[in-house]
Amino acid sequence: MPQTMHVLHPFWLFTLLLPLAALAALRLLRPPAQAVTPSTDLLPTVAASRWHWTKWPVGLVIAALTLLALASAGLVLTIPSTRPETRRTAIILCLDVSHSMVACDWPEQHPRPDAVDAANLPPNRLETAKNMVRQLLEQHRNNPIALVAFARIPYLVCPLMQQHAILQQRLLDLNTDSFEDGTAIADAILCALHALPDERRQQAAIILLSDGADHGNSLTTPEQAARMAQKLGVPIYAIGIGGQHGLHPVVTPNDEIRWAPIAEQLDEQQLRQIAELSGGRYFAAKDAALSDEITAFLNQPLPVTGTRHRQHISLTPWAIFGAAVLLALAMTIEWLATPRL
Repeated sequence: MPQTMHVLHPFWLFTLLLPLAALAALRLLRPPAQAVTPSTDLLPTVAASRWHWTKWPVGLVIAALTLLALASAGLVLTIPSTRPETRRTAIILCLDVSHSMVACDWPEQHPRPDAVDAANLPPNRLETAKNMVRQLLEQHRNNPIALVAFARIPYLVCPLMQQHAILQQRLLDLNTDSFEDGTAIADAILCALHALPDERRQQAAIILLSDGADHGNSLTTPEQAARMAQKLGVPIYAIGIGGQHGLHPVVTPNDEIRWAPIAEQLDEQQLRQIAELSGGRYFAAKDAALSDEITAFLNQPLPVTGTRHRQHISLTPWAIFGAAVLLALAMTIEWLATPRL
């Protein structure tokens, strides 16, 4: 890519150069002055050359004013780098921490036992989601990653960072008791988009991990939020957590814990639609044993976009310096051309 020059304020350049162009045109179109020497013989007059050095000051002043106009308009030189700059895809994790995420899911090929106790419980849905996040962090150590935890309200618990130590610690500390119950999927997507700097939005993806349907109070629907992400070029990869054999703990009046079936099943249709509308994909995690498809997705390198680095150099100081030199030269010539008594 060749070097290019441009101005930051074209309107100012046009406004300032227009009268200069008119002045230069008048100067060029005006007939040269006649130098008349008194003579009794009425000798013919001799035309002074238009390009005589004594005529240079006017042209030099016009050139100096042109440089000042370019300086006022913000003249910039752009130099492309020969070394491409690569930036890894930024990842925003949206993790559902609503109360239903403490439910446990038994694999379909292993029906749950009649008597459920702590000894035969599989990992709950939140732990399953956390294990997915840890696996993703292990495979994407050089990607900038942020974490949004959401229930009724989303929170950015870790901003976009290339080092993941803080994110891992905050992931470890997350639990459902710290959040008001609810599932605000639309608000979580909007929070994730706001967590992305503008220059990162064309190189980012959202990974949504949830076990339920949207129960937020936002005026924006999850589908509308997905379309907003698609317009910004941010795909959403939705992972639906939970199966048909889930149980969640219920505290009885006697302060005992019993395990009851989940009242509301996973809304796979909505999560799939969110993913498709944004340009992403949907994955189903029916239990703690991750499918090969999810494992492959978590382990695959996300797209890396290469962009050429451009160096922008302001030429305004040089234009001002050039104008000063031309004005000084014009004044010198004018002084030398002035007759001395």
